[in-house]
Amino acid sequence: MLICDFYISYDEWAETKYYPYEGYDFLLGRDGCLYFLEANAVPAGIYVLSVITRMQYNDLPPYEKHLANDLVKFVDRFAEMALIYYYYERGESPQTAIVTVPPHREGFLNPERIAISYALRRKGIRSWVVGKSKLIYENGFVYFLDPKNHEEIYPDLIIRRSFDFPKKVKQIVINPSEVGYITGSKIRTYKVISKLLDSLPELAKYVKIPFTLYSRSLNKVTRYVEEILEMGKRVIVKPASGSGGEGIIVINSKEELESKKGLLEKSARNKKYLMVQELILPAPVLIKGNRYYAFDIRAYGFMGRLVGLHLRRAPIPIDTNYLDLDYYNVVSNVSAGGVPIIALMDRRSKRDLRFIRTKKYTLRMADKVFRTDDYVTIVGGELLRRIEYIVRVFSKAISSATSL
Repeated sequence: MLICDFYISYDEWAETKYYPYEGYDFLLGRDGCLYFLEANAVPAGIYVLSVITRMQYNDLPPYEKHLANDLVKFVDRFAEMALIYYYYERGESPQTAIVTVPPHREGFLNPERIAISYALRRKGIRSWVVGKSKLIYENGFVYFLDPKNHEEIYPDLIIRRSFDFPKKVKQIVINPSEVGYITGSKIRTYKVISKLLDSLPELAKYVKIPFTLYSRSLNKVTRYVEEILEMGKRVIVKPASGSGGEGIIVINSKEELESKKGLLEKSARNKKYLMVQELILPAPVLIKGNRYYAFDIRAYGFMGRLVGLHLRRAPIPIDTNYLDLDYYNVVSNVSAGGVPIIALMDRRSKRDLRFIRTKKYTLRMADKVFRTDDYVTIVGGELLRRIEYIVRVFSKAISSATSL
């Protein structure tokens, strides 16, 4: 019998079955609009988010603690989501499961994979964390050899936490590799979301896509940068298939374009698509004393339902006149030095953003140290309602566009 602490309907599952575990990144612009940045094929961060929330939990006012309960149990909620998904697909609970690991085994993500496996075990599922090199793919099935008893294990459920994974797998995979064809490319993701925005004009009240051009040609990339600069906007150039903030170039002026042509040339050498995008001026939020920081918002969804948020602030503050913007006061990826900020959802609040002071904490992992700021964020009001609606319709659109 499947027992879970939250409920997802059959219709929610059916509408998002090819993209059940969603991760979206947004920027809150100076104009108050949410700008869509990217969707993630295998969104990471739920373990770190859960641990940091537990660290800061006792610092919260008593009347706010209940807002943190789901984040404290975020990994368990993920496991429950996976079991609900399996039940709707198969009509029963799985007996066995694996959580995959990529060949290079990023250290700070490994505890998340182990935590997911333990959460499944607590639900009575035999579960393993398995490196991709140990997996065998034959006739549409994935299996591995259990080193303890030399038994071939064909898992009922596969939690995919690696990018390079077989397609057309006959077992249940969350998320299936096929959705990565879309989310692994910002170009294809933007095409899906642009089509959605065209079909739902009212959605434009909630979210926009930055003006974006694409090319693999250095000459075209340079020309596109010049075109956007002539529009009176600043420019950000990034790999269409990049992640972790790598390869991003910020250009404020034509003079700066000349000084950064060497960087553009280096980025164009691999002949992969580059995105040339208007740089959205971020909403300046007073976060630390008298300093203002840019930040983006990561939204997590389970089958189209918003279940968690966190903010990521850039490592360097911005000038409120937006002078001399550069990589470290625009890019907020944790891999690039950004700082994760817990964001609690308060659906009763009328305010979009407010901050609660806490102590500072340090989370040490295998190859990374996370240092928190001395506050958490409460997200509510119209901003939270907008994000909830966007996650729901985006998840349906990406799932619908995924071909299995």
